[in-house]
Amino acid sequence: ALSTEFRGLRYTSFFLADRAATPAAIRFVQDYRARFGAVPDHRAALSYDAAMLIGLAAREVGPDRRRIRDRIAEVGRGRPAYAGATGEIRFDETGDPVNKPVHIAEVAP
Repeated sequence: ALSTEFRGLRYTSFFLADRAATPAAIRFVQDYRARFGAVPDHRAALSYDAAMLIGLAAREVGPDRRRIRDRIAEVGRGRPAYAGATGEIRFDETGDPVNKPVHIAEVAP
């Protein structure tokens, strides 16, 4: 039966619209609903944050891909963290995000 087929399966989400608490997250959810008539999922929120980081970096340093990449790598390390829809974004010295929350749930019948 479908109700037991996925029992115990774990899944992750990096953003839950119903738990939006920061001004940036609340604004993102409102704007997304107004534009698309739906609730955004974590893919929408992560994509939005990525596009914003890339766009802001490109506006600051120009169209050079290497300079854009280098500018983004400085977020939270020598440059202010970015207040995104998914929360504060900053990277460590290896390029990994720092302290990003993840929601993990388990399917139960």
